[in-house]
Amino acid sequence: MRFIEMKILYNFTYRLSGNSKVAEVLTEKALLIPEDNYNCSLLVKRAWEYFCQYYSSLDLQGQEPVQNYLLNLVPEERCAII
Repeated sequence: MRFIEMKILYNFTYRLSGNSKVAEVLTEKALLIPEDNYNCSLLVKRAWEYFCQYYSSLDLQGQEPVQNYLLNLVPEERCAII
């Protein structure tokens, strides 16, 4: 896996959750697939599914005004914007 793909995945999960710890967990979970299946789109999709499954009901607090706005959206709308 290339570094740029990992950075894209982490940035996506951070924008989705607004929390660096949650972003780390989501990135790690998404990467727990066989390496020959690494595809940036697939990894982002898996991270989004994990977020919806485990974290979408949490009251997460963002660290920036834009992040706070994104966190007020439902996960589907947030993912579309990101």
